[in-house]
Amino acid sequence: MASFYYYLFLIYLDCCLFRKIGGL
Repeated sequence: MASFYYYLFLIYLDCCLFRKIGGL
């Protein structure tokens, strides 16, 4: 289960970083 939440956390970070870089 821990790995599942960790995977979701990585996706969340990717979304945030993408928004910051894209300026959205």
